[in-house]
Amino acid sequence: MKCILEAERKSPLYMERSRLNEPVNLDKVQKTWYVKSLKMLGQEITKENAREIFDNVAFIVFNYDRCIEQFLRYGLRFLYGLPEKEAEDICDDLQLIHPYGYVADLPMQGKSPGGVPFGDHDYGSDHVGLAENIRTYTEQILDADLSSRIHAEMLSAGNIVFLGFAFHPQNMHLLTPEEKLGPKTIFGTAYGMSDDDIQTITGQLFGMFRDPSNMMAMKRVKLNNKLTCADLFDYYARSLTA
Repeated sequence: MKCILEAERKSPLYMERSRLNEPVNLDKVQKTWYVKSLKMLGQEITKENAREIFDNVAFIVFNYDRCIEQFLRYGLRFLYGLPEKEAEDICDDLQLIHPYGYVADLPMQGKSPGGVPFGDHDYGSDHVGLAENIRTYTEQILDADLSSRIHAEMLSAGNIVFLGFAFHPQNMHLLTPEEKLGPKTIFGTAYGMSDDDIQTITGQLFGMFRDPSNMMAMKRVKLNNKLTCADLFDYYARSLTA
């Protein structure tokens, strides 16, 4: 757990506590997928209806860190000029699932005391306690409620986007509902993977659909081994918002 907090601290998303109330500056992450995805979600969303920005999206995050949570609370403030409390409330409504757990909740204004600050280095006294928030694969598959939430999101999604995902068999198993997927498009980065491995993974993804032999199903899986996560949002900009 100490290593995860240290990694958060080295992230460009980390802010010293003394600077938390300063104007938000996202220059360090401007070219990352974080900013590009938020701007895409924010199309046709104004400050007045900012609460709707996450109505049609969910995140399933296999990492233990809270980089997405940290970015979104500051990203909303930057994009819409929202007060910190309002941005946090909007993020609190986001469907964000960590199948293997995560460090802890981030502290939130107006909520009961608790949470661990992003990249906190003063929390060294209870790393063992925080480790209880981490799940093993076996613990996860035995959690029927969590599995149901994951499968419900996979089934209801209009598009599915894999970012920096290694497509390990056990993680693919966690994501695959018993019910087959209906029509939708799967986008994904597979940066640096061989063309042969791309073909193998694409075949596995075909198997999620109701009719994997259908030619239309074959066109629904778009894995690219030359795109980074940020590149994907440029390359498929129109397709993702169609």
